[in-house]
Amino acid sequence: MSVQVKTEVAAVVNRGMTFLSLGRLDEGWAGYARRFEDPRFPFVRRDWPWPAWRGEDVSE
Repeated sequence: MSVQVKTEVAAVVNRGMTFLSLGRLDEGWAGYARRFEDPRFPFVRRDWPWPAWRGEDVSE
């Protein structure tokens, strides 16, 4: 069962990267954000001292 879940996450992440390359940014970022759920991906979650941007307007 755990292998199936990992495979599903890998598929979602890969699909997300494909969507990003096609300019479908909303779908792409949603899939790519799941990359931390699969230990087979070499991505490291950073613990930055500032909050992550969540799409809010940051213009002054």
